[in-house]
Amino acid sequence: MKNKEKVKRITGVIAAVILFCVAIAILIFLFRKGDVINTPENPTGQVTESSDLSSPTSTRQYTPIEGLNRYLPRKNNPQNVTLTADKDKVINDMFNSTVDNDATVYISFPDSSVACYENDKFNLNTGIFHEKHNYIATVTIISDSIIKSGYLLADRDGTIYMNEIKKSTMKHDVSLRIINRDNPITQDEANDTTGLIQLKDKNYVLDNRDDLFILPHVKQALEELLAAADKQDASLKMHVASAYRTYDSQKQSFDYWVNRRVTQENMTYAQAYEYTAGRVAIPGCSEHHNGLTLDVVGYGYMMDESSKGAPYAIWLKNNSYKYGFTVRYEEGKEQYTKITLYEPWHLRYVGLPTAFYLYNENLCMEEFYQKLLTEKLIDFTYDNETYWYIYAKNDNIYIDENVMETVQYSRIASNIEGYVVLCKVK
Repeated sequence: MKNKEKVKRITGVIAAVILFCVAIAILIFLFRKGDVINTPENPTGQVTESSDLSSPTSTRQYTPIEGLNRYLPRKNNPQNVTLTADKDKVINDMFNSTVDNDATVYISFPDSSVACYENDKFNLNTGIFHEKHNYIATVTIISDSIIKSGYLLADRDGTIYMNEIKKSTMKHDVSLRIINRDNPITQDEANDTTGLIQLKDKNYVLDNRDDLFILPHVKQALEELLAAADKQDASLKMHVASAYRTYDSQKQSFDYWVNRRVTQENMTYAQAYEYTAGRVAIPGCSEHHNGLTLDVVGYGYMMDESSKGAPYAIWLKNNSYKYGFTVRYEEGKEQYTKITLYEPWHLRYVGLPTAFYLYNENLCMEEFYQKLLTEKLIDFTYDNETYWYIYAKNDNIYIDENVMETVQYSRIASNIEGYVVLCKVK
């Protein structure tokens, strides 16, 4: 009996010891778990709050980030800031130079937690910068003297500056140049046939004419337009009635109608001249001089009032912009174009996305330029991409192609100073 009781006591002690050890182990586990939870995952110093450039805050040690570019996926929702000339100090300090009084600066911050502009000050979270040439924003300056678009950079000491960009060497063209009564071209310019090719396709050249010439890219767009029209409605049967014209051929047409109205409609020469000028462009004022313009008409229709409401005219109005054309002399735009006859057949190639913009905003080219010269910059979206029209008073243009791609660069008109620059924002 005594041995049994002894064994029982020993067993009890062992069990108690085991339970005590288990309890201690559980307490140690819980204590250490709490310690882990309260331990910072990154033991290095915290990133400092945003600081004013006038007194940049020194940053504590931290684990370097792999470049600011990691923030750029937010580019579709950036913070945008526009600084006008009343922010002289900000503009001049930023670019280390004095800009015109009418200057406007457009700044887009991909990530406002890195940098932003608030309360008339730039604010930088300087703890993020560890590479000298990480950019905090894209910037575009527009003024009478210069257009400059590039990256806004920042050093860790808070210095902010713009990257170096070479002057654009891109040559301007005539793709968006207005030719009208107020903005004629010279006889030599009108007779310039450089680059023109002949239209020969019997499917759309009436009576096998051999006097139709146009620029190659316009020919390609024309054929795409005609193919689409034929596929949608074969009864439209459109053909090209006129293309490029020399100065003399335009003069011959204009003089014919003036003389006819004098001799057959009892008009004075002044009356006949003015009336004809609203329906037939004065020599040197015709868009047919530029190699970008076509008269496209449905079979059986004349190029006069009888085409108003014609099926081909309706189709061109609703579809020609998709191929880079604008119906140049729309009804209701006479006060701008000075052409009093609605010409649904008169197509001017301006390219995409310009044709889309004019159609979508219901603007003729004269209205577009009135808007551009007033606003200096027009932004719009086409095919999920952002585009800018920028007015350049001269050719002092600096654009970093990593920031914006230059799509078109064109002289505006003979009597309008400056150029239009069309860019796609990247």
